[in-house]
Amino acid sequence: MANGKELLETQARANAKHNPSKLRYRLNKHFDESLQATEIYQALKTVARLLGGDEETDTNGRTHVTGGAFEYHVLPTADGTKTRRVLERVDG
Repeated sequence: MANGKELLETQARANAKHNPSKLRYRLNKHFDESLQATEIYQALKTVARLLGGDEETDTNGRTHVTGGAFEYHVLPTADGTKTRRVLERVDG
């Protein structure tokens, strides 16, 4: 939870270079199989679309799904060298 909002992120704020993603670890444990990062990103985006979101691409080529119960965003990291995917629950 950040700023009073529930978030699922693919990259933790203080994630060390070789630490695994907490989200990937929890999903792999739940489904008892090894999921690839692209499968996880696609699942986050699909959840947002299934719950009423509309997909758009911004001027930087990053995908956003907004307008539903959950929003999916591809955001740059603080240093701008990588991106992170965020699934956010929208307060209704």
